[in-house]
Amino acid sequence: MLFACCLLLQPATASPTKEIRRVLFIHEVSPSFPGVGLIDREIDAALSESDYQIELYNEALEITLFPDDAHQRNFRESYIRKYQDRKPDLIIAEGASSIEFMAEAHEKFFPNTPVVFCGSSQEQVDKLKLDSHFTGTWMTLDPEKTFRAALQLQPNTRRVVVVGGAGPWDRPIEALVRDSLRKYEPRFEFTYLTDLAMPTLLERLSRLPNRTIIFYTSLTQDAAGTHFVDPTQALPRVVSVANAPVFAAADVFVGQGTVGGYATSYVMQGQVAGAIAVRILKGERPQDIPVVKGTSVYMFDWRALRRWGFREGALPSGSVVLNRPPDVWQLYRRYIVGAVFVFLAESLLILALLWQRARRRKVEDELLVTNDRLRSAMDSGRAVGWEWNLKTGRDSWFGDLKTMFGTPPDTHVWRTEDFYGCVHPEDRQHVSETVANAKTNQKPYAAEFRVLRPDGALRWVAATGKFSYSPNGEPERMLGVAQDITDRKRAEETLRESEERLRLAVQAGKLYAFEWDIASDAIMRTGQCTDVLNWMADPTCDTGRQFVARVHPDDREAYAATVTGLSAENFTYQTSYRMLRPDGSVIWLEESGHAFFDGQGRMLRTIGIVSDVTERRLADEALSSVNRRLIEAQEKERTRIARELHDDICQRLALLTNGLEQLRHDPPDLPAEVQNRVGVLRDQASGVATDIQSLSHELHSSKLEHLGVVTAMRGFCRDLSAQQKLEVNFAHHNIPSTVPQEISLCLFRILQEALRNAVKHSGGRHFDVELCYASDAIHLIVSDSGSGFDVREAMKTPGLGLTSMAERLKLVDGQLSVDSEPKHGTTVHACVPLSSGSHSLRAAG
Repeated sequence: MLFACCLLLQPATASPTKEIRRVLFIHEVSPSFPGVGLIDREIDAALSESDYQIELYNEALEITLFPDDAHQRNFRESYIRKYQDRKPDLIIAEGASSIEFMAEAHEKFFPNTPVVFCGSSQEQVDKLKLDSHFTGTWMTLDPEKTFRAALQLQPNTRRVVVVGGAGPWDRPIEALVRDSLRKYEPRFEFTYLTDLAMPTLLERLSRLPNRTIIFYTSLTQDAAGTHFVDPTQALPRVVSVANAPVFAAADVFVGQGTVGGYATSYVMQGQVAGAIAVRILKGERPQDIPVVKGTSVYMFDWRALRRWGFREGALPSGSVVLNRPPDVWQLYRRYIVGAVFVFLAESLLILALLWQRARRRKVEDELLVTNDRLRSAMDSGRAVGWEWNLKTGRDSWFGDLKTMFGTPPDTHVWRTEDFYGCVHPEDRQHVSETVANAKTNQKPYAAEFRVLRPDGALRWVAATGKFSYSPNGEPERMLGVAQDITDRKRAEETLRESEERLRLAVQAGKLYAFEWDIASDAIMRTGQCTDVLNWMADPTCDTGRQFVARVHPDDREAYAATVTGLSAENFTYQTSYRMLRPDGSVIWLEESGHAFFDGQGRMLRTIGIVSDVTERRLADEALSSVNRRLIEAQEKERTRIARELHDDICQRLALLTNGLEQLRHDPPDLPAEVQNRVGVLRDQASGVATDIQSLSHELHSSKLEHLGVVTAMRGFCRDLSAQQKLEVNFAHHNIPSTVPQEISLCLFRILQEALRNAVKHSGGRHFDVELCYASDAIHLIVSDSGSGFDVREAMKTPGLGLTSMAERLKLVDGQLSVDSEPKHGTTVHACVPLSSGSHSLRAAG
């Protein structure tokens, strides 16, 4: 007693005080609705298990009783005022109207407050934009699945009656059902009873014809304005009078006389929303919690199935059946378990006798399973399997035999010597010895070897196999699989060659590797950098600042911008720049690098390869110089020939034409036949003179020199149209009044070459030419809708002059692109920056 008194006198340990969290629950309708009540119950259960003391505030928009805009606006304004000074830690929005309310008021009146939504499908609020503070669960409303389940249960259905209400809650659901079932209207007779007063509706439902099903949507208000609690007031009346089975798509409707369907589960909605709410109260951010979609299951009432004579076997797989009476197992489970125990005890005695037999068959079963797996694998291609029966000598192969051996696909039977005949002569002994060793030592067989196909092709094969043995240890057969590894072998060979070239390049002193530590600014290099950089101090280690200082001044800013512009998304780079060596020489370097970043996006280090490309740069410059001189010589020769044709040949032909004209009329008594013949010769001489004059203008356009590129191009297009009887449309936009002569000449030659190619090869009769100025560059576009061609193949041959056009543009820092496909026309695009003129080709003559 003394001990007990001491215990009673001990101060009671105070229970830890929980932190308070305010949760505001905004309902679309009254919680008296069964579906809302189910969601509330599950959310309350989840919140009660949290680590906080919950202050729960429940509000409702009462959309079924007060659907007009004025009442809804008053409700929303009153709730905003009510909770303006009592900010909730979490808001739970149930139903489409509540979610809409929160989407409109959240940013202004409840900023940064997390919102968990539920009780609505995404389609009902599809036009709303929910910010990152929203997460929750969407209902999946799929009336078509309920309709298809009804057809499985009653396949002779001819008529479908859709029952619904006229309230604001009812109309969206009816619209969803209409859209979902519209494609079935040609096959069934649909009737929508959604605008009737309840007495009229019940009278119609009591007189439905045979082979009819009823699809119940929602009925919270009839056409007379009477309000109903859907599952407990409206649905029971419909079910009680309907002379056809009623299907519905919500779990609150199942068990109320409906057969069921693909039902939205309000219980699961509440469980998911409650779990998300608890996670947010514990500190998780809404944007880190994914939205949950799909809380529907196939759910049916056993009593309704029995009433209408529907078979459970016709239900969709995975269906939940409610209200089923206990079966034999549930009634007599203890007796059944006892009988099974006795049966198992007797079975164990029998199994002990069969154990030895099962061991012998185990190996055979494993081999059969392996064989089936092998055959399935062979179907994927580039692999074959085999079964070698040592007793009969039968060697059966199956799989992708065509790729590996060049024989017909599927199954092929060989003799052993036939197989060895396909193996490369240098590999036959290795394969034979490996097979013999695996058979003798009872080990798995594995080998890689080459196969010679009948067409002379060489394939690499990787083969694995296993022997099976009789009880006395004699090998009986062998199962195996072979995989074509030709591509892998070729890749390995290519990699070895690449590594060898890299090793030789490094040894030759043309490149080196480096690692730059950002924190210390230290750069570590391989020893080959000595020959590349030619620095007097130790070139294998210095700082990034020192290295940038040795970059050529003209390239220093671009190089630094490339390295410092790296990020976690753009972490690789390739750049070229000039380097000043201590002896005053300049070298060209190409650098490829890879940057590494930490979790906060800070650069840690960079690794890469630097190669000396000075010789290649010099060669490129020499080649460009040769091309420039060739084109300059070509233009000079064009000018000389054009001048000779115009000043000499054309003048002489003009004299010849005049002489023939005088001969035709003097003497006057010249026979008519001779006069006609002289006239023909005069016309021919005049035509030749015209053609030679046109040719001289093409060789050297005086319009280009004196009137500019626009006038010259327009004249060339007009002359070509007249000569070839074609349609060439020329357009120009924003061309500067002064274009450098070298750029004008380059673009004019590109136009000539492109149009000649198009006329000669495209087969078309319509061509478009556009000359425009944009982004400090002049663009020339020549297009046709003719036969087109393969650009890559054309660049390999000199036939279309694409190489010469590209070389001309390169001399004025321009670029050429050709877009063409067979039968889809061709577009030639030349782009020349105006700033390139000072470094480019100078026009001859």
